[in-house]
Amino acid sequence: MDTAMQRKVPFLTDLEAKLGSSSLEVVIVDCAIDPALRESMQIKHCIALDCPVTEVAILVQRLSEIVTGKMD
Repeated sequence: MDTAMQRKVPFLTDLEAKLGSSSLEVVIVDCAIDPALRESMQIKHCIALDCPVTEVAILVQRLSEIVTGKMD
């Protein structure tokens, strides 16, 4: 992660200290005990490998479709 991005993303401890006063929401998921998440991560990895670097918009679209499909 580049330095500019690190400044924008707060540390988890900072979010915990400001509980209720932040507009951010954090969800922690244990990949070791969530088989559906592991499967989704494998699918996303395969899609990322198949997508040319020049087609980032297509990659983002495909990944967002997977995520929103899991939210239903």
